[in-house]
Amino acid sequence: MFVDRRRVRQHVRLCLQRDTIGLLGNALRNPAKAATRSNDGEPPLCAAPDR
Repeated sequence: MFVDRRRVRQHVRLCLQRDTIGLLGNALRNPAKAATRSNDGEPPLCAAPDR
């Protein structure tokens, strides 16, 4: 089976861009919630509590 690598890279890039835009949008709408948990329930890799 032939897979066009350019198409695969383009698809992955678009998915990553869409995820990044969504994460930034969530962080801007509700910064307190974005700093504590991600959508999948995992704690953030690096976060400082806002006091």
